[in-house]
Amino acid sequence: MLDYVVYDMKELGSIIKRERLHRGLSQAQLALRAGTDQSSLSRIESGREDVTWARLRAVLLSMGLEPELGLRPVEHGEDPVHVAMARRLRPSQRLEGGLNVAEFARDLREAAGSAKTRS
Repeated sequence: MLDYVVYDMKELGSIIKRERLHRGLSQAQLALRAGTDQSSLSRIESGREDVTWARLRAVLLSMGLEPELGLRPVEHGEDPVHVAMARRLRPSQRLEGGLNVAEFARDLREAAGSAKTRS
């Protein structure tokens, strides 16, 4: 059994491409098997096309894979939309965002300290 956790369409497309290549199929061959066209499959693999469950199932079944939807609680109370957005950032962008938050927290501490000394 293959276990993938998918957060966005680009990641889903990468998985489809990886599985297609693993099976030695071209995009045209897989598209024909799945009842779609090569350009549509290309858009799915690159994450440029939102895929319906029916189309996703057809593509995966044509490679001998059965998609399975699972649910699990969000860990640590994190907002899944925020997590998905953060995963799309480059590491340097995430680092910059973290540094901005740290700087903001420092400014708040300093402002709180100034307010205490004035009162």
